[in-house]
Amino acid sequence: MQCPTCHSLLADDAPIYRVSLSLYQENRVIQHRCDSCLVRHSHNVAGRWREPVTCHGCGRPMVFDTIRAIPEMVACGLDCRRIISAAKARERRARRRRERHCGDCGGLFMPKRTDARFCSPACRLRAHRRRQHAEAASSSAPTARSAPRKRKPAAAVPGPSAMASRSSGTATLLVRVLDSGRRRGLY
Repeated sequence: MQCPTCHSLLADDAPIYRVSLSLYQENRVIQHRCDSCLVRHSHNVAGRWREPVTCHGCGRPMVFDTIRAIPEMVACGLDCRRIISAAKARERRARRRRERHCGDCGGLFMPKRTDARFCSPACRLRAHRRRQHAEAASSSAPTARSAPRKRKPAAAVPGPSAMASRSSGTATLLVRVLDSGRRRGLY
């Protein structure tokens, strides 16, 4: 890690000092500094520092001055602050993702997502199909698709002999179309 003030490389066990600098009495600026920065800027006053507290992200010792209280999230830099925030967010999501009952089979399961309601894709699909059948049964009015299709009378469709008088290529094509339609029950 680098010192945020002088940008010198620090050892893993070197402490970081959190200094409250007062521009005015009501406005204080908080900076993180290393040992050499404290000596250079004459902040190393005896009795001003508390006992070291470890950083929650990397375990580096952090020393706070007595002017302010020790914060809830102790972080030596922005990288550790991001690591701590991400860990807290994971914990919050894990609490919301507690063990649940499946919406279809009723069995207990640990969801992978916070909005999961079913233990498996099979249960989800089964519940979806039940809802579809229930909706279809509840609507008693016949739909347009459920009405039977009206068929044309057989006499209305000209047979192959009526078409024989036309050109031979068109007649054979028409005969094939009519025969396939009769086989499928369209005519």
